[in-house]
Amino acid sequence: MGQPLYAPFYCEENIWQLCAARGDASGGAVVVLVANPGRSCVLFGQRAAPVGRPVAWDYHVFLLCDDGRGGEQVWDLDTRLGAPVARAAYFAATFAPPGALPARFEPRFLLVEATAYLRAFSSDRAHMRSRAGAWRKPPPPWPPIERPGAPSFLTWLDEAQPSPGRWLGLADLLAAPVVALATP
Repeated sequence: MGQPLYAPFYCEENIWQLCAARGDASGGAVVVLVANPGRSCVLFGQRAAPVGRPVAWDYHVFLLCDDGRGGEQVWDLDTRLGAPVARAAYFAATFAPPGALPARFEPRFLLVEATAYLRAFSSDRAHMRSRAGAWRKPPPPWPPIERPGAPSFLTWLDEAQPSPGRWLGLADLLAAPVVALATP
């Protein structure tokens, strides 16, 4: 696989493009959406923040898959760690330990099998426009990934709304292989 398609500030589409390029229609990979009710998740090691400083994303998306050696690796195209990176190294460098942050910043994780993500993801990019219609950040060069009649993936970020995945807290996520946890 060549260099993945990438557009800053469009992690959800970057990961959709990565799954499509990898051929993840066969299964075995999990897309992880990071969110919380306050839409303010603290992540470290992200390129959008100065070195050594965290960033607070309203949500973030990365891919987790088998590394072929009995472990898991993370593809986060926004991390300073590079991609792919070993799961343990990624989580240690990216997330504060469970309970270390005020509750409003604690991340929650929606695990969606890559096949389901490819099939169900839809976004018209409206969340990236101001009320006046201007782009908050320049859009990717590819067309929006839309499914007519499908709700925006943003509805998945609310745990009370139906989603194609399973929600976990950080402690539960760290306790077991993610690929195994993705299936309800």
